[in-house]
Amino acid sequence: MPVVAKLKYLRIAPRKVRLVADLIRGKSVEQAQTLLHFTVKKANEPLLKLLKSAIASARNNFQLQESNLYICKISVDEGPKYKRYMPRARGQAYEIQKKTSHVTLWLDEIVKKPPKESKLSKGQAKKVEKIKKVDEAGASSSPFANARVTEKYDKIEEKISKVDELRSSSHFANARVKEGGEPKSEEKTTKKEKIGLKPTGIMTQKPKIVKGIKRIFKRKSF
Repeated sequence: MPVVAKLKYLRIAPRKVRLVADLIRGKSVEQAQTLLHFTVKKANEPLLKLLKSAIASARNNFQLQESNLYICKISVDEGPKYKRYMPRARGQAYEIQKKTSHVTLWLDEIVKKPPKESKLSKGQAKKVEKIKKVDEAGASSSPFANARVTEKYDKIEEKISKVDELRSSSHFANARVKEGGEPKSEEKTTKKEKIGLKPTGIMTQKPKIVKGIKRIFKRKSF
């Protein structure tokens, strides 16, 4: 996790601060400190203080070693301008801009360590144990699951028993008995009679095919 340190409202122009920031970008912490000690620029002192504060926060807040840190990113943005005026010839007033800059510095580890396992509270540990027990016992351990499974099996058994009764009985073969007669034999029964359907007049009649002129003027009345 990167460590962030910020410096705001620095009374130096951002163009001048970026000259020093470009020197230490991507360097290790130790190398950046030596560069800032020996650079002859006005921005080296505030940047050195900012770097030291970032190292201190990384050491105290995140328990990181100073030798394993480097400057992964540093940005210099423009802040507000303070406006001043200088009197010039013929009663004129020339504007003078006192520029400021905002500096943001990110530190990160050179060799990242694997994250430590977070400790669970007592309530969370109990919930985890319950979930493990349920997983080990399986879905059959819960009474609701057993009830649902038994209901499904009962319905399936009822359907199977009904089908067996229909097959065993002479419902398909001798479903229709003539009045005062004997049941029909299995050989003479047709497929429609087995299903229990009677051929109606509509099914037996074939559609009439109209040919010639009558077909063209079918819907007109003469």
